[in-house]
Amino acid sequence: MNTNRTKVYGIAAILGALLAILGLAQKANAAGPALPTLPVQAGARCEIEWTTPLDTAVATAYEMSIAELTAGLQNGATLAELADNPVELLRLKAALLQIAQEKVDTAVSNETITPEQADKLMQLAPLAIDRLVENGGGPYWGQGLAGGRFWGHWRDTAASSLDLSVADLAGELANGSSLGEVAEAEGADVSVLVDALLVKATTALDQAVSNGLVTPEQAARLTQRLETAVTKLIYIPGPCATS
Repeated sequence: MNTNRTKVYGIAAILGALLAILGLAQKANAAGPALPTLPVQAGARCEIEWTTPLDTAVATAYEMSIAELTAGLQNGATLAELADNPVELLRLKAALLQIAQEKVDTAVSNETITPEQADKLMQLAPLAIDRLVENGGGPYWGQGLAGGRFWGHWRDTAASSLDLSVADLAGELANGSSLGEVAEAEGADVSVLVDALLVKATTALDQAVSNGLVTPEQAARLTQRLETAVTKLIYIPGPCATS
């Protein structure tokens, strides 16, 4: 087997395992992401089990209630933006690292992973947690478009593309509309929205072509796959959708 390919698969496996251990991996079938079928809870986003320890950690670190956390997320904030000061941020990251360590230790005890794999996962954990705290949150937290893990990456782009404020966009998503449905309701061209969401990815691919890392043909195929994936993702309803 090609050595470089083996290394890539190994890195991908480690990153995937870290997300799973933190409880952040979403399930998807071969045909694309499965639509959530969660019950509506009046006045609050729908809870699902994997967010419970994370929500508790955030609320404890920030000295707020779960209701206050939920309201902040529904208004479009990231986890980092809900902190009042740097001390609270540090406290949250330490708590999330502890959760990761406990889950890794359990996985080792159950012989799900080896001690060597556990060491690699915990080396990656601080970076994964930093990214989660900085960009995770919003009304999709726990479900929907990648579980809200990348909300901070795309919310401003999406809101600007639809000529909405982040708060207004978040409100629509929290009420159960998908991003695609919001775009249609605003009379926007969905393909323009998709292109806007893919700007960073396509720019990176263009640079990779310039650097000789991929061929123009490979870049074109990757771009097409990304467009197809994002077009599907934007029609996944928000966390309180019933279908």
